[in-house]
Amino acid sequence: MLKANVKINSRLSDFVFSLIPHFRGNWLLTPPIFLLLGNKASIILDDGKNKMRVPLNISDPSQFSQIKTKKLDLGTATAINDLLKVGDTFVDIGANWGYFSWIASIKNCNTIAVEPDDRECKYLNKIPNVNVINKAVDYEENKTILFSKPLIHQHLHPDHRFAMRHYQVTTTTIDAIRQSINRPINLIKIDTDGMDFAILKGAVKTLATDKPNVIVEVSESSVTRNFGYEPSDIYKFMFEHEYQYAYCIIDDRGVEKISIVPKGQFLVRNILFTTSVYQF
Repeated sequence: MLKANVKINSRLSDFVFSLIPHFRGNWLLTPPIFLLLGNKASIILDDGKNKMRVPLNISDPSQFSQIKTKKLDLGTATAINDLLKVGDTFVDIGANWGYFSWIASIKNCNTIAVEPDDRECKYLNKIPNVNVINKAVDYEENKTILFSKPLIHQHLHPDHRFAMRHYQVTTTTIDAIRQSINRPINLIKIDTDGMDFAILKGAVKTLATDKPNVIVEVSESSVTRNFGYEPSDIYKFMFEHEYQYAYCIIDDRGVEKISIVPKGQFLVRNILFTTSVYQF
């Protein structure tokens, strides 16, 4: 399992960062502070052999929240690090600011980062060896769909719903991405807060031809029912497409681990589906 620590590049910024609990509910005050003091930081990931430095901009709410809440997703990061080798192709769906895309880039992989929020794309475009697609992923191409996203991250403001950003994006599919790059895909990560099953239905050809490993967020039924499916539907779909192995990835701070999903259970976590045994 990867180990991680966060390094703030400025001593003054590091001190101010330590005071941030007092700013909770007043996140709008903090970006200008870090823009003035210096907003650079890093997540240092260590697999026991090599260290990887993932740069951060802590004036960005998503990046700030990830390190302030110490939610470094080490289970998922470990799986991605283990499964990718030099030259592999990684498709990061719901890439956000690029945490997992950075890991793939550092490993010299060919990475396609798909993110509907153009504000996050400006960070993705700074990652070497990453092709950024500013679209949503669905089961069919060229639809226009409405996205809503809090202007203030939910971990940073208890009433984030008062300020929502609404914007329209066009859609693509995993099969369309595969056709456009014209090379096999080795690993797909899907984390889209509920649209995950629809995305898988747009990957049928890719799953059949490339047999990529797939890490997908299986959400609680209270979320999935808003999109017309149950968590078990994702498992059944993957099993029907010859993905006979499922592994539960736990990213909870202090208990990060990867374990086999018991037969007959449909756990709600990030789940790794494979066509062969994963040695973790």
